Amino acid sequence: MQTGGFSLIAPLLGLLRLSRIPNLIIITLTQYLTAVFLFHLGDHVMDVLTDHRFFLLSLSTVMIAAAGYMINDYYDTKIDYVNRPKKVIVGRILDRRLVLMLYNLFNSFGVLIGLYLSWQIAAVHIFSSFLLWLHSNQLKRMPLLGNLVIGVLAGFSLLIVNIYYLEFNLLVVTYSFFAFFINVAREILKDLEAIKGEEKFGSQALPIVLGMRKTKKFVYFLITISAIGLTAFLWRVNNHTLIAYFILLIPFFGYFTILLIKADTQQKFAFLSDLINFIMITGILSMLFF
Repeated sequence: MQTGGFSLIAPLLGLLRLSRIPNLIIITLTQYLTAVFLFHLGDHVMDVLTDHRFFLLSLSTVMIAAAGYMINDYYDTKIDYVNRPKKVIVGRILDRRLVLMLYNLFNSFGVLIGLYLSWQIAAVHIFSSFLLWLHSNQLKRMPLLGNLVIGVLAGFSLLIVNIYYLEFNLLVVTYSFFAFFINVAREILKDLEAIKGEEKFGSQALPIVLGMRKTKKFVYFLITISAIGLTAFLWRVNNHTLIAYFILLIPFFGYFTILLIKADTQQKFAFLSDLINFIMITGILSMLFF
C-alpha cells in the first residue's frame, strides 16, 4: 500500500518538469549576473545578493516564465503524445484542471510581486503573461510569429533589470539582442524537432510552411546575424579577455553549423537544441569578464 508521502512524489516531480526548472535557473542566473557584472561591474556583489527586492524581481520573473511553460504544455498535450508520449505530464501525471489552477496562481503571484516592486515591472509581467498565453494558444502554430515572441520575451528577462535600476544600460540591451536571436533560432529548432506532431494537428509552424531545407537556411541567417552583432559588440567594448573567450566559442558555432546541415531526425534536432542552449549559456557567462 502506498503512503501519502510516496503518492505525492510523482505529481511533485511532474510539476518540477512542467516548470522547466533548468530554464528557470538560467533566467535567475542571467538576471543576477546582469546586476552584478553589467551594472556594478563586479563590485558590491553582496549588496546585490542580499537585496530582497532584486530577489523578488527574479522570483516574479521565473513565476511568469513557469506559468508560460505550464500553459504551453496544457495546449500541446495532443502534439506531445505524438512527439514524446513518455514525457507527457498534463493529463497523465497532473490533472488538467490542476495545471490551469497552478498557471493562474503563478501568474497572479508573479504580477502581484511585480506590482509591489513598481507599476512598470508589473506592466512588463502582465504583458509577458499575455504574450505567453497568446503564443501557446495561437501564435506558435503560425509561421515565425510564435518564435519571435519567445525571442522578445527572452530579451525582456534581461531588459527588466534596466527597469528595476531605472537606468539605460547599453550592455544589457546588447545581451538582450543576443538572447533574442539565439532564442528564436532555438525555437525554430524545436519546431523542426516536433514537426511530426505539428503536421498531424494542422500547425503552420515555419518548417511546415517553408520545408526543412529553407527553414535550415533561415536558422543559418539568424546565427550569422548573431555572429555579426557579437563581432560589433566585441569591437566596441575592446576587452581582450572577452574577445579571447568568444574566439574559443568559434569551433562550437562551426560544429553547430555542420550538424545542422546533416540533421534530418528528431534526435538530431534535439541535440542541436541542446547545443544552442550551451552556446547561449556560455554567452551569458561572458558577463563575468566585465
